[in-house]
Amino acid sequence: MVPLTEEGVPTQFLDPDENAEAIQHPNLPFSIEIEKYFKNSMPPRNRRNPATRFDGAGRFVEITRARAGTGTDTGGEVDVSTVEAVLRNDKNKKIGRYVFSQHLKPQSIQIDDKTYEVALRFKRTYVPYSLHLTDVRFDKYIGTQTASNYSSDVRLVAFDGSVDRKVHIWMNNPLRYDGKTFYQSSVNQGEDGVEQTGLQVVTNTGWMIPYVACMVVGIGMFYQFTLALLRFQARRHRRKVSPPGPSIHRQRHRRWPSWPFAEKSTNDPPNPNPASDDTGSPDPPPGDGSRVAARLRQPRYLLPLVLVMVMAAWIGSRARPARSVDGLPDMHAFGRLPVVFEGRVKPFDTLARNSLKVISNISTYRDDDNTQQPAIRWLLDEVTNSDQAGKHRVFRIESLDVLATLELKRRKGFRYSFREFEKHVNPPPGEQSEYRKQLATAMETAPEQMTQYQRKLRELHNKIQHYFALRAAHTLIKPGTDVSFDRLMSIMRMRELTDERANLPLAVPSAELEWQTLSLESLRAWARDAAAEWKVDSPGALATELVRRFGQLRDPGFEANVLSRAIDQVVVRAREQGLAGTPAELRVTIQRQMDQLTAEERERLVGRVRQELLDGITQQVSGVLVPIVGPQGLATETPVGCRRLGEIFAAWEAGQAETFNLEVEKLREAYETESPKDYRGWKARFEHHFNNFDPFYLAIGLYVTVFLLVALSWLAAPETFNRAALWLVYLTFALHTYGLVSRIVISGRPPVTNLYSSAVFIGWAAVVAGIIIERVYRMGMGNVISSAAGFATLLIAKNLAGDGDTFTVLVAVLDTQFWLATHVVCITEGYTSTYVAGLLGIVYILRGVCTPSLSDSVGKNLARAIYGTTCTAMFFSFVGTVLGGLWADDSWGRFWGWDPKENGALIIVLWNALVLHARWDGMIKDRGLAVLAVLGNITVSWSWFGVNELGVGLHSYGFTEGVMMYLGIFCGSQLLIAGAGCLPKRLWWSHNVTAEPDKSPTAA
Repeated sequence: MVPLTEEGVPTQFLDPDENAEAIQHPNLPFSIEIEKYFKNSMPPRNRRNPATRFDGAGRFVEITRARAGTGTDTGGEVDVSTVEAVLRNDKNKKIGRYVFSQHLKPQSIQIDDKTYEVALRFKRTYVPYSLHLTDVRFDKYIGTQTASNYSSDVRLVAFDGSVDRKVHIWMNNPLRYDGKTFYQSSVNQGEDGVEQTGLQVVTNTGWMIPYVACMVVGIGMFYQFTLALLRFQARRHRRKVSPPGPSIHRQRHRRWPSWPFAEKSTNDPPNPNPASDDTGSPDPPPGDGSRVAARLRQPRYLLPLVLVMVMAAWIGSRARPARSVDGLPDMHAFGRLPVVFEGRVKPFDTLARNSLKVISNISTYRDDDNTQQPAIRWLLDEVTNSDQAGKHRVFRIESLDVLATLELKRRKGFRYSFREFEKHVNPPPGEQSEYRKQLATAMETAPEQMTQYQRKLRELHNKIQHYFALRAAHTLIKPGTDVSFDRLMSIMRMRELTDERANLPLAVPSAELEWQTLSLESLRAWARDAAAEWKVDSPGALATELVRRFGQLRDPGFEANVLSRAIDQVVVRAREQGLAGTPAELRVTIQRQMDQLTAEERERLVGRVRQELLDGITQQVSGVLVPIVGPQGLATETPVGCRRLGEIFAAWEAGQAETFNLEVEKLREAYETESPKDYRGWKARFEHHFNNFDPFYLAIGLYVTVFLLVALSWLAAPETFNRAALWLVYLTFALHTYGLVSRIVISGRPPVTNLYSSAVFIGWAAVVAGIIIERVYRMGMGNVISSAAGFATLLIAKNLAGDGDTFTVLVAVLDTQFWLATHVVCITEGYTSTYVAGLLGIVYILRGVCTPSLSDSVGKNLARAIYGTTCTAMFFSFVGTVLGGLWADDSWGRFWGWDPKENGALIIVLWNALVLHARWDGMIKDRGLAVLAVLGNITVSWSWFGVNELGVGLHSYGFTEGVMMYLGIFCGSQLLIAGAGCLPKRLWWSHNVTAEPDKSPTAA
């Protein structure tokens, strides 16, 4: 073995100054001079002509340089090296020039009378034990090619006999033995069909040290910040012996007109009856049992109570289960039926909503009467091919250039029906529309080189493909043994549905309770019925009989095709014999002559052509029926779901509401009796209820209401409106919590598994922080934080839901409840706390610059809240980041890889540490703390969304259109606010007000 690199640096054998030494060994009769070295190389390609300058394999194959891996590539491929080298004997005479590559097998080189095997390969490490593979598993999520589990069963045998045991290795659970760690990396299938497993081996002797270090630092930070919290609580307790300072809402320099819910100003004369409230109503004595009821009758409590009760009643009305209407199809009952799509069992209602979001960006549509309709109605119309199929305006096309290509006029909402542009998507045979031509160009263009127009074309293409997939997966082969050209075409189109890569909804559990597409099951059902009637016993014989019967029909369209083929063959022979005329002229002449032939003469001419076409159709039909029906398929029973869904769709298409509802109920009972794979009836019903209730959409409106109440408190009756806002925050938080817990129940996962769920959780945690801040300081700013954060994050989540299902399945390496519940939750909580500190900083700066209300006491309280929240952010972001490194070590054997997402998390930790140390060292005061907290919003936003736009790294969730623009706008706004915070204090409104002498009567 000769090292070409040591710790990433080329050795003397690969000197960059071209003074490389020859590789020599005393046991070898030759030396090796490396001329070229490719750290990574493309797979070999066969040369058209042998290369004379190379010997061995290099004469027949060509290997070119490839981009070397960076360690953060999403694919995780390993570099495969190649060298071009010259071999010389001990007399320095050239033996030959060779290409050695890890792509190639060892090459035999004859030196004198001895043959040497020379190869470039990875360094081998010999160990005193062996691993024997006994079993390997590669589990996929149902209906997808996404891996849910890689695992290997191996037998570990030490050569000295001390160890002989079975070990199970799977993702996030490696084997640690003899200072090495064996990680499950991949599962493959060899050329001979034998399953293979890939284990990644890492030397990791001190793997426990980072775990211990994480605990030590985490406990230390928790202890330090807890001591600070206890000191703060002690100071607050000591202050309770003195009257509280003026509230944020009472520091006003103007007198507002009195009204029924207005509190008295601090400049008003004191109440002569201190036992009464600000409206003159005396409080009941402390021993009175009706004290609470009496307080609730007071105006300052009555308004919040009434408001909360009204909102709770509204929420309750929206939470009621959808009910059927007599005489109409119960679409909601159908929406509760299960279907498998994108790796999980879900109700049809979820499939309809998510599909409509992908196509239209919203989960409802408007019919011809401009009435809002549910997504399930649209889905039923499309999959049953009813009269309304393709007529609903659901395709959102906002690009004016794409509209021009499709010859569509701009309209409000930018939504169009498929039939309005179908002629451009499916042009007549022999023609090519401008849309198809431009789309072909866009598909051949690399993503980074595409124009905006081409991106929008591909976006529309993806929507159309999703639309086609929905219809194709639910296309029924109608029962009956009648033979027609349409039936033949329907059967032959089924070939596309057998592709494992096709992401299609699976609506029917088969006899083995495995899920299948309705289209394929309906084809199997038709095949069983036809085989029984035609007395055939195999799919191949069924295809032959079907085509034979079709040939006897003499279908006009098919016969026209046969005649056209026969004329084409005659034209070819005529041109070969030298007849003058163009092909078109010859066709006209031959057609005229064939019209004069008798029926028998014409049949002799076209009969052979007809039989050739029928033989070709037989092969195509057989190629569909044989793999789909299978050798035992004609003898099995048709699944109940296939029959029932066929009846349901037929009833919907015919408008038979009673039959539709009856068949839906029968299918539901059948599924409850014999549950299909992964189906839980209660979970499907609960998800349907969750979709209809839509708690997050309701919470968005309630958070806006909270903010409006806070804004009203700035104008009048601060205590009343702030109390109303706080009580409504409690109600909205309960609704938000219900939605979050519902997602946990439906997914069976911790609260954060993707970008959408991270937005929901960040909003929820920010509301918790706002409630705590409001309970501690009672200044109204907690309500501002709760309403602003809750509204913004749920709005972000709503926009992220446009990609489809928000309950996405997890790849094998992420399929771990422990790390999702620790690392991911901690990191997200770190995001939340940093954002909350930034929002408090924004409140501090805007109140100081734009209002006169930032007094010294208010500023101190805001600074304390920012400091405490930053300490929380520091704890969770640090612990979460280190836990991410520990998870990475459990997954693929490295704690840190300078992945962009990892770097983003590190930036947040460093920024929070910078803020805290600047505060502790006295480098910044309250205002500087607020400015740095605002800038912290930029660091979190970059880590949350910005790194995804880079498109690299193991944590990249993909480029999202428009995110960089919104991210830039947000970062710009934070820089402006931070800049305003850096203005001289004399330009702050609050500073000018507090600097004036107090001339109120109470100051004398």
